[in-house]
Amino acid sequence: MSDSTGMLLVACRQHHEAGGELIDPCGQVVAAARGAGFAYRQHILVVHAFAHDGRLHPTPDAPPPHTQGATWRHRTIHTDLLVFTPA
Repeated sequence: MSDSTGMLLVACRQHHEAGGELIDPCGQVVAAARGAGFAYRQHILVVHAFAHDGRLHPTPDAPPPHTQGATWRHRTIHTDLLVFTPA
């Protein structure tokens, strides 16, 4: 039995398909990491915005807003940071 140490950190972002469907890769990443022998430890949300006057304002590193019409309901302004350790 080996004594494995370390961490695996994965950053994921949601995105919209052309038809407006929201795609979230986090579930597939967690499943793949578990299959590779890692244990899921924590999910950290990194928000690309700052608060001012009671509203959130996107920072320059936030994904750009979608300009494809009414099908886009949300602007993604966060990154999911997934933390794994060897199982």
